[in-house]
Amino acid sequence: MTVVVHCLQQWRHYLSGSIFTVVTDNVANTFFKTQKKLSPKQARWQEFLTDFKFEWLHRPGRHNTVVDALSRKEDTAYGRLKQQVKEGVVRRYWIEGEFLVTKGGRWYVLAGGLRKDLLWETHDAKWASHPSEERTLALLARSYYWPQMGEDVQAYVKSCLVFQMDKIERKKAARLLQPLPIPKRPWENISMDFITGFPKEAAKLFFNNVVKHFGLPKDILKFSTANHPQTDGQTKRINALLEEYLRHYVTATQKNWVDLLDTA
Repeated sequence: MTVVVHCLQQWRHYLSGSIFTVVTDNVANTFFKTQKKLSPKQARWQEFLTDFKFEWLHRPGRHNTVVDALSRKEDTAYGRLKQQVKEGVVRRYWIEGEFLVTKGGRWYVLAGGLRKDLLWETHDAKWASHPSEERTLALLARSYYWPQMGEDVQAYVKSCLVFQMDKIERKKAARLLQPLPIPKRPWENISMDFITGFPKEAAKLFFNNVVKHFGLPKDILKFSTANHPQTDGQTKRINALLEEYLRHYVTATQKNWVDLLDTA
């Protein structure tokens, strides 16, 4: 139904006011107009469809081979691999019946719907309980194999809304913050954090007032992680004090705050 609604939205200027037929292989779509129990999204779709004059025509998928040519296309890579196994060119697999088997007795799974079904059974089913990427891959790899299985599992789990919303993050707790070594000379270790955008004169001021007299610093702590002030707590605290001071004395136009920095 999502595809039908999308097509009608895209081609509305062609179809509005015309009588047409929507051919579908999903018999449930043909009853959509008369369906009573609807989700909010389905209700919006039903209201949208009332703007068009059309009829549903159900055509089973087995009779719709032209449209389904790509989705029903045979996995040519699998066919070539199977032929190479028969000829003895590839020795990592062997044939049992009509299927390929690899190390550990794992079945080679063809590309297409079967892989999606296995991913659903291993991750989404009630008895699966939405395991992590590593757990999902381990469960699948016990009995099945296909190229780039790990990448497919990673993409599938990342796109799982239930997993992303409900699962508790179980990473190891971060260790205690460690202080920097005691500096041996002035301005050896410094930290920076710009309250506003990058001032044009910042580098010039730093060079004239620090580098010229004390040399280049050994370490510069900058660009700390967003929303993690503890990574540069000292600078964040000083900036907070500066902002509090400037709020007391800055003018209504807020253009004289630079002149107040020396006093602050």
